[in-house]
Amino acid sequence: MKIENKEFFHLKRSATITKEWELGNKFHWNSRPNNFSKNIFSMDLRFPQVKDKVPYRTAYENLLKLPDSEKNKRLYSYFHFTNFALNKTSMMLREIVLENYRKENCPHLPSRHNAIWICQKEGVEYWKNALQTDNTVTYKIRLNGEMHVASEKSLYSDVQNVNQYLEQAELYWTPNQKWTIDAEGIFDGEIEILEKI
Repeated sequence: MKIENKEFFHLKRSATITKEWELGNKFHWNSRPNNFSKNIFSMDLRFPQVKDKVPYRTAYENLLKLPDSEKNKRLYSYFHFTNFALNKTSMMLREIVLENYRKENCPHLPSRHNAIWICQKEGVEYWKNALQTDNTVTYKIRLNGEMHVASEKSLYSDVQNVNQYLEQAELYWTPNQKWTIDAEGIFDGEIEILEKI
């Protein structure tokens, strides 16, 4: 949907703030990669060892070679990392399916890979909690450009097969969704920084 001179909010991780986010600035996002996409698709999912990182399969084979007493000591850290890697891999698959669905069915909408996330004032606290970090700065911004609104409920990040992710993609990219507390807007276009909260 087209947005003209509408005010929204954007939560930005403190470490990613650049000069363009100074009060009063106007800039164009122009379909550039966002930090989420850059991070998720470049994440190193090799298993951390004492001196280096090894591929997951190598770590598993090394674990199996250990005596039972040593194997049991390392099993929790192996399970913990495996759970982390599986979660991140599932997120990558979800994002690939969402993007492919968008390209095929609604290419006029902003890409999750190349847009920023926005919310309404009522959703700011929800998204602060959802991001699970205290290192965010909230900006009130004025937008002119293209936006899509969707509920976070259609982004369940558990291990699923491609058909299940396709069902989610269809829900996510449904047009004319309503703003709710857990709704996110993805936006591409002109941004004006109004206030740092």
